Amino acid sequence: MNLTAMSDREQRGDLMAEPCLTPRVRAVFAVVGGLLAVQCAFIHFFGEPYPALTMPTFSGSSGYRDGAVEMTQYDAVFISAGQEFSFTPNELLAEFPDGHRAAIAANALRPTSDTAPTPTKASRIRRIQETIFPGFAAGNLSRNSAENKASLRAWLRGRAESLVPGRPVSRAEIRWYRVAETFGADGTRVESRRTPGGTLIVPLAGGPR
Repeated sequence: MNLTAMSDREQRGDLMAEPCLTPRVRAVFAVVGGLLAVQCAFIHFFGEPYPALTMPTFSGSSGYRDGAVEMTQYDAVFISAGQEFSFTPNELLAEFPDGHRAAIAANALRPTSDTAPTPTKASRIRRIQETIFPGFAAGNLSRNSAENKASLRAWLRGRAESLVPGRPVSRAEIRWYRVAETFGADGTRVESRRTPGGTLIVPLAGGPR
């Protein structure tokens, strides 16, 4: 009788008899499942964090919706003696790094009303941010303050002198619009629709207003 062969068969049998889901593996699955449940609740109440254990939501609210690619863009237009000089965002914000231009445009160049924003109850995350980083959202929440308006006007005056040299510029207009483009199966553009999205007008002539 071959005792070595019998011993090998017994060892293989013992390995096959061992359960695949050991207590440690079950604990890992339980922890991951619990983290997913906690994160889903966090996303529901506070918004999606990064990084996240779940796939990000692609609800079609921005880049792609209703079969078309949508983009929000703007042009910077300087008015001088009734003549318009238009510049792209990259030309207007050329002195800033690429990674900061989208945030600057969203927080400083969006159209705004002359009335003060209605106070709203800050979320728990916003309160934590303000506690750790005082003034975290000051530039965005107080856009109508005299200091912010004066700062934006002074900066646009400097850009006007650089982009439209030798011409007196009376005002700057940041014209926002939304572009929806539809493409065919071969990748060619079939249709392009442009919808106005508001204009931020900043007077540059004379003193502060």
